[in-house]
Amino acid sequence: ENQRLQEVNGKTLGIVGMGEIGCELAHSTSNVGMDIVYYNRTRLWPELETRFSAEYRTLDDLLPVADFVALAVPQTPETEGLIGAAQLSAMKPTAYLVNVCRGGVVDEQALIKALDIPTKLSQLGVRREDIPNLARDAADDLCMMTNPQKYDAHEIEAIYLDAL
Repeated sequence: ENQRLQEVNGKTLGIVGMGEIGCELAHSTSNVGMDIVYYNRTRLWPELETRFSAEYRTLDDLLPVADFVALAVPQTPETEGLIGAAQLSAMKPTAYLVNVCRGGVVDEQALIKALDIPTKLSQLGVRREDIPNLARDAADDLCMMTNPQKYDAHEIEAIYLDAL
């Protein structure tokens, strides 16, 4: 059996933003045994919720239950800094934060502080272009941050290259 499928089977995926990308993510992951909860400005039609086996939650209710939080919202004035210190601290200590939208949706300074908390976020992969406000050296360090006890240097490099 595929080890990666065993790791996500029975886990909860929280999708923030159920536009085209969020819906495609829900459709793809429903086939691997994940429970899906989502937050969106407007709730999906019941037929779509049934199709994706997705349950609507507020953002505050989604974050503590999700093993994986996928951000798929456009970057707008309303979503700028949507994920800040309070939201990061509400996540499970072992949760993965997967940002498939623009970097400005996540408060950079709050993210850096959250990464200082042991086991707060299991893994991080970001593109330097999505963190334009940080100094270059800080951006290089942030791009390579991960749990060093969990991954060796080759795995960290692979995570980083996959994120590009």
